[in-house]
Amino acid sequence: MAKLHCPLIGIVLLISLHDSPICFSDEPQNWARRMFEITEHDFGTIARGAKAEYAFTFTNKFAQDVRIASVRSSCGCTSPSFDPNPIKTYEHGSVLARINSDSFLGKQGATLTVVFDKPQRAVVQLHVKVFVRKDVVFNPPSVNFGSLSLGEAAERTITIIHYGQAEWHVSEIKSSCDFLAAKVLETRHFSDRTECKVEVKSSPTTPLGRLGSCLVVTTEDSANKQIALPVEGQVVANVAAYPSTLFLGVVPPGESTSKNIVLRGKKPFKITSTEVSCECLEVTPIEESQPKPIHLLSVRFKAKPQPGKIEESIRIKTNLDDTTVLVRALAAVID
Repeated sequence: MAKLHCPLIGIVLLISLHDSPICFSDEPQNWARRMFEITEHDFGTIARGAKAEYAFTFTNKFAQDVRIASVRSSCGCTSPSFDPNPIKTYEHGSVLARINSDSFLGKQGATLTVVFDKPQRAVVQLHVKVFVRKDVVFNPPSVNFGSLSLGEAAERTITIIHYGQAEWHVSEIKSSCDFLAAKVLETRHFSDRTECKVEVKSSPTTPLGRLGSCLVVTTEDSANKQIALPVEGQVVANVAAYPSTLFLGVVPPGESTSKNIVLRGKKPFKITSTEVSCECLEVTPIEESQPKPIHLLSVRFKAKPQPGKIEESIRIKTNLDDTTVLVRALAAVID
């Protein structure tokens, strides 16, 4: 790991020894833009009132904390939100863009101006666009699975309503992932609308984390044939670690530091063992491991003599369905 000081703004950038040095003297605000992998998102075509959100994520690559001071939108069609708390080194932050599809119809677009005030002021612009159909409504606004246990299958129903006198048909519903499937159960035609009842199933193989993917509804319309159908929900483990990625800090060679991990279970459990991938890490339960829903562990890190980025793992085994929790441990050793 190398440490680079730029005199203009005083930022310390953590870079690999194999990377080329980066200096911000020519573009002092470009440090913030470098944290974002994606700065544009197209929601495609969505239904009126449908829930449509996208999180622009970023990673703090610096030794200092970074913080968002404000986010403003150029259009009322999009409402932004963000976490005002500082984001530490190697941690992730996000700016959430939500489309106000109940009140803005047709072709819409917005620029989100993100202002950082730590470690130095910088501005990043994010862009979204969408087409909101006024003649199609989802009831409810999204397919919401809520909280699912790992290995649990579930199903939900949603009604797609098309307003118009002519008969209307859904020809196909495609899923962007293998663990979601959808089909039309029935279609009913009325004098002023068509209602399609759709069943959506999640399989037991659904991975941990937020679902957040969209189904695509294909219709027989001559234009705007495809409509995004949002899916919400989160698959949670029987036991989860907070944080799942533990940043132990920027540590001088040979010195030590400690931080805690919280383990939360759906029901009382016991820690049976802990394993670390490096002798520089030591994990100790704060209290004797008795069955309880929450456990606290202390992680001690002793920096090696050589500077560099440390990326190791901690495996924590429990007696709750033989669950093993994996924690990623990161640190930066800098002179």
